[in-house]
Amino acid sequence: DYFVRELGAEVRVNYDSQSTHLHAKAWMFHRKSDFPTAYVGSSNMSRAALVDGLEWNVRLSKHATPTLLDKFSSTFATYWDDPAFAPYDPDTDAEYLDQMLAKNGARRSDGEVNVSLLDVRPYPHQQIMLDDLQSERETHDRQRNLLIAATGTGKTVIAALDYKRLAAGGPQPSLLFIAHRKEILEQALRTYREVLKDGAFGELFVDGARPTRGRHVFASVQSISREAELERWAPDHFDIVVVDEFHHAEATTYRRLLDHFAPRELLGLTATPERADGVNVANYYFDGRSASELRLWDALKADLLVPFHYFGTADGCDLQGIRFTRGRYDLEQLSAVYTGNDARARIVLQTVADKITDPTRMKALGFCVSVDHAHYMADVFNAAGIPSLALSGESRSGERREGLQRLRDGEIACIFAVDI
Repeated sequence: DYFVRELGAEVRVNYDSQSTHLHAKAWMFHRKSDFPTAYVGSSNMSRAALVDGLEWNVRLSKHATPTLLDKFSSTFATYWDDPAFAPYDPDTDAEYLDQMLAKNGARRSDGEVNVSLLDVRPYPHQQIMLDDLQSERETHDRQRNLLIAATGTGKTVIAALDYKRLAAGGPQPSLLFIAHRKEILEQALRTYREVLKDGAFGELFVDGARPTRGRHVFASVQSISREAELERWAPDHFDIVVVDEFHHAEATTYRRLLDHFAPRELLGLTATPERADGVNVANYYFDGRSASELRLWDALKADLLVPFHYFGTADGCDLQGIRFTRGRYDLEQLSAVYTGNDARARIVLQTVADKITDPTRMKALGFCVSVDHAHYMADVFNAAGIPSLALSGESRSGERREGLQRLRDGEIACIFAVDI
């Protein structure tokens, strides 16, 4: 604050604590003579560090090292112009900065961050997507929009911030948020409440829970898509409809919903609009366009997601005799090939041993083709001394929550999953 208020300095801050930190202790002093001097080293900007302390620093000058000084300037400009570094005004941002700095000390006993007092602000990539959405609506008069964003980049946060902006300056519009799993709905409801700073916002319509007010509903597609249920809701009851995992839209249950409701604003969220059967939902519902895109490769390049390595291993299975229709194998036949296939299971175990230093300490997901296949693979791994668990769409929600917690806590090393 002193630099801004007393010295008139321009300051920018990167609030993202998850990605790589800028820890470059470097200073450039500009002179009217046009002969600047730069110091690069380990020192903080204090007399003890720069003068009295035993610190290592390198001095650069326009006269002696002009090339290095130009490199210094261009590197600084790259960071300065990066949208991740936001202008800092102590009058409007000091409280938020203090809260973000104290955030790591504000964790609840269940491991979640209590952000009820924090303003949820978009990251730069999220702000770009919000601005794209606003442009589609205000400039192009498009009220049906698709948002394509890689998993982990905060699609739900964007949707909640978008709703907050649509609700600004008037009564809160009615909202229907649709997803296919209870866990996703619970997380989405929590996100909206945090963004709006309203702990009473929204109601769940899933797994036996029914809304009583019906203004802001977070519903599973299974609960609300039944014809008898849809008849209870007028087509224009909801001002805003948000559909998570919109690539499922061609399924009968989703199509029934989309055909019934006529909201003022429709927002589709997906990481993968291209389905395995060749259908692209952007073509079918949004005239072949998306309001904004942040694909996986762009998210990796922007350091928003952890980079990964992909290893392919031949398993020796001959799938030529298995029926292949509509872009996928017959799951029953595929399960018969994989379940009980001890030779293939040994290859999987050997591959894990080759790639993982200590398989008992890994946190892994194994995607299976059937419930029987998942249980078989869990049994194989347990027998090999790798604690594992099988979960499926048939598992109760409590089992799924407990399984994920056991994986987080290191009690098990792998969850073999199917249909979740």
